[in-house]
Amino acid sequence: MVVSLPLFRFLHKPAMRAAIVAVLSIAFCAGSFSPRRAWTDDDALWRYAARVEPRAALHHHNVSNAYFRSGDVERGAYHRPLYGYLIHRYPELVQWDVIETTRALPLNERFIALPAEVQPDDPCPLIRVFTTKSKQHPPLYDYVQQHWPARYPQCVSPTEREP
Repeated sequence: MVVSLPLFRFLHKPAMRAAIVAVLSIAFCAGSFSPRRAWTDDDALWRYAARVEPRAALHHHNVSNAYFRSGDVERGAYHRPLYGYLIHRYPELVQWDVIETTRALPLNERFIALPAEVQPDDPCPLIRVFTTKSKQHPPLYDYVQQHWPARYPQCVSPTEREP
């Protein structure tokens, strides 16, 4: 009404006044509808977020949880060490070009190659931290034990090696 009063003072044609009243009424009615959530499924939200903002550590953590909930350990396993790398790398620079080059590999090969690619001098700190944390989720720990000890035997303690 505050906007329409000055307009009505300058507009003398009834058709223009009616058009303005109609436009303002539609605008006010449209603003009264409650907004819908953009995502009806939280897991879909995190999958989208990890694709759109791949440099956000929290997105990789949450999308890995989404994959674990759906039973896709392979996809969840890839995103979880990436999250660990992003968190433990701070304040040093993250090597995004190296991470991007691994995207051409199949998913399980990306998981296996990730520690050596992002920390070529010594992948062991990332592997040890991740292996310790993966014990909280047994399917993930089994996946780690299936892939990393053969590739990185120097990083696995003798008590954790499979017979």
